[in-house]
Amino acid sequence: MKSNVVAIGNKLLIQRQSDSGHSERSSAALLNLEHGLQSPRAGHVSGLLRGMVLLEKNKNETAINPGLVCSSCSVLIVRLKRASAGKIKLAVQPDICARLAAMARRLAEQRQFVVIDSVQNGELVLVSLFPKMLTVRDVHKRLNYFCVDFIETMRREYSFVCCIAVSPNYKRLQDLDQAFQEAAALMESSFFRSGEPVLFPDGSKGADHMGQFSILRDLEQFYQKLDYAGSQEIDYYLGQLLERIAAYCAGNILVAKGLLLDIGLGTARYYFRATGDEFGLDYRIDEMTERIYSLSSMQEAAAYLQELVYTVKCKLEADDKEYSLVVKKAVDYINSHFAENINLTIVADYLGLSSGYLSRLLRAETGINFVDLVSTVRIEAAKRLLMDPKYKVNEVGELVGYKEYAYFYQVFKKIEGLSPKEYKNKSREI
Repeated sequence: MKSNVVAIGNKLLIQRQSDSGHSERSSAALLNLEHGLQSPRAGHVSGLLRGMVLLEKNKNETAINPGLVCSSCSVLIVRLKRASAGKIKLAVQPDICARLAAMARRLAEQRQFVVIDSVQNGELVLVSLFPKMLTVRDVHKRLNYFCVDFIETMRREYSFVCCIAVSPNYKRLQDLDQAFQEAAALMESSFFRSGEPVLFPDGSKGADHMGQFSILRDLEQFYQKLDYAGSQEIDYYLGQLLERIAAYCAGNILVAKGLLLDIGLGTARYYFRATGDEFGLDYRIDEMTERIYSLSSMQEAAAYLQELVYTVKCKLEADDKEYSLVVKKAVDYINSHFAENINLTIVADYLGLSSGYLSRLLRAETGINFVDLVSTVRIEAAKRLLMDPKYKVNEVGELVGYKEYAYFYQVFKKIEGLSPKEYKNKSREI
């Protein structure tokens, strides 16, 4: 029985290897790089970075680390991004890793230090070794020149943009694991320092800075400004709020994105309170959440939220100019209750007006009668639901206020020129 199981397992393994083809070989090559199999020194450095090399006290470091002699060392993490792909983070590929490492060694030699390359978690890691005793200032200066040269060469020769995080300088090789952890933490701070291609430790105060002012109060004040500030003025207040968030979070990306999402949702709620139209913005809550949590920098966050806030303010300012207060309240009521069995009398009673008077106001200011206005709102809502795969065509009519599908079909085709099913099928092709 055991031999049969082994035979079946071997057969499946052979089949799986045959199916995977080139991607399997690339993954294996990358795995070899991550384990530092390209050279004994690189393999040893990989072990030091992971804290997997035990160094004995009272033993000469040269004997423990053959071929690795230095007076000080640092760790540099290189994060690659393809400029043409919207600066999306890329894993270093085996076919270019050797060329990048050779380029790094050449540039380091010009600055009179040595680099040993490794790949950790899909990113290129360079360990810099300084053979001569240098001041901290001199080490910083040489590393900065090296990073600038490396970034410019990457851009020119490979069309990559990259960010480099540099650890503090250490005297002993056995501290490389600590240096690597500090460089990794610094790289995560690039979310808040997107304008800096080279990240050095800046001596920031860290998490103790959180809570020294009330970010919740700042958020509430911003939401209040949405009511009276114009579209251009609110852009200034948003910039101030984002600066406060960056300071408050002190490098905690998860907290920052949670607060950024609060701004997005708060702006959407403000629009809903003003119009009663949950679907008037082309920003679905799930899409907004996914977008904000995929942001790679505060700079991207500012651009996204500025567009959202500007859209809301422009829509509301346009609405205020178009309708009188009475008609605006009537339209708001329809936007909030279109899925219910509403009629002109119900809306007129809500506003304290006669049905005839409200009917004349609506036609004068909107250009259409009450029935057509309700139909337009319902069909717009139906179009959004039809684009969502989870809703069936025969469900949508009832969700927007039509009890009978035949009547929904008739109204939809009259307004859109397509049947609901044809519209849904067409939306799948877009």
